[in-house]
Amino acid sequence: MGPSSKHSTRRNRANSKYRGRSSRPAILAETTRHRELAGALPADAATQRQKYLGAKGAVVFLGLLSAVVPLSIDLYLPALPTMTTYFRVPEYETNLTLILFFVFYALATLVWGPLSDKYGRRRILLVGLAVYAVAGALCAVSLNIYQLMFFRVLQAVGAGAATAVATAIVRDTYEGRKREKILAIVQSMVIISPALAPVVGALLLRFTSWRGSLSLRRSWG
Repeated sequence: MGPSSKHSTRRNRANSKYRGRSSRPAILAETTRHRELAGALPADAATQRQKYLGAKGAVVFLGLLSAVVPLSIDLYLPALPTMTTYFRVPEYETNLTLILFFVFYALATLVWGPLSDKYGRRRILLVGLAVYAVAGALCAVSLNIYQLMFFRVLQAVGAGAATAVATAIVRDTYEGRKREKILAIVQSMVIISPALAPVVGALLLRFTSWRGSLSLRRSWG
């Protein structure tokens, strides 16, 4: 290999390194753009967008979203015997309203997550909470147990959006140890709510019927 060939080889290597370095900003920009389209913003950018709630308000909001499902289940428990008597049905049919909620909630979370990646967190959350609130109102005016089952399924589908989006927002907004801390706070609501909800549900039944209890639960959405 002559001197000219060696010189040409070195020049090609230098050009390759330069092209690699120059392409990194473009790759980074494209990655950032993709994350923004998917609704995943960097921690500093996402924090700056919390101009209405603030940092603490955002954590409280996420905690309330995570409490939607536990409250929808455990506030409901004290009213089951009353509804069984009212509709004059076997207990297992009334319990089905609870079981179906679990099943369709689990399925809904698998759907809402990818949809929020595609269409944005806010839009999917608003749709889910709207479905949850409307279904809750319909539960309160159910004429028979089968209508109640159907409306509880719709409510479960809406509640799935709250859980899926809350988790996605934490993932998008926080990083590292901060993310772990916020997740711990948010998930603590999932543990605290089932402990308090049956007591609150029983107190509600002292002042209102099971229909009134369901109507109050609708306002959570």
